[in-house]
Amino acid sequence: MARIPLVTRDQIAEHEKPAYDAFMLARAGRPNIGPYSLLLHMPELAQRLEALRLYLRDEASLSQKLQELVMISVAREMSLPLAAGLVLS
Repeated sequence: MARIPLVTRDQIAEHEKPAYDAFMLARAGRPNIGPYSLLLHMPELAQRLEALRLYLRDEASLSQKLQELVMISVAREMSLPLAAGLVLS
């Protein structure tokens, strides 16, 4: 059972529904678990953090292999489980 329950669109304030919808569309097909279950309670913040994540992941000047190596190294240093789908080519 999640410590923070998942929020539904019906529970979001009317003025935040466009941000909620945009975030859910951007995350289509991916589970909204872990930190995403918390972010869904704050749709505007979720939308902005998703944009930052996409920028860092897809538009950064580092090569894809170097980005993956950094993520693996940080996860190891912090004794974190590796992110699902993390694969070095």
